[in-house]
Amino acid sequence: LYGKFAEIALKYMPLQETSNGAYVVYIAQSPAELIREGDYLHHCVGKYGYDQKFCREQSLIFFVRSANDTETPLTTIEYDIKSKTIKQCYANGNTNPDQAITDYVNNVWLPHANKALKKIAA
Repeated sequence: LYGKFAEIALKYMPLQETSNGAYVVYIAQSPAELIREGDYLHHCVGKYGYDQKFCREQSLIFFVRSANDTETPLTTIEYDIKSKTIKQCYANGNTNPDQAITDYVNNVWLPHANKALKKIAA
């Protein structure tokens, strides 16, 4: 599982976004990172088969961080590869992220990810 997870993370690494100001988005690198994220933000990303969905390339999991503090979880994104849409985007306790993060995810990261995905699929 860990080897396959790492392989998929590497394949989709171009969907990360680390150059646009206040926030950065990183792809999950292991099932252990999903568990850490879920525990820290009190939501279910580390449970219920998200690691399996990731390995089957059904959904990818990304972490939103402050550019000034890339270690502290802020928001978790579940991205659907087929539809190129965000399935879920939650902050602590399954709450909606603040407006600045929501704007960044929708207006900066999502267009970047969709453009990068086209290059991977080509």
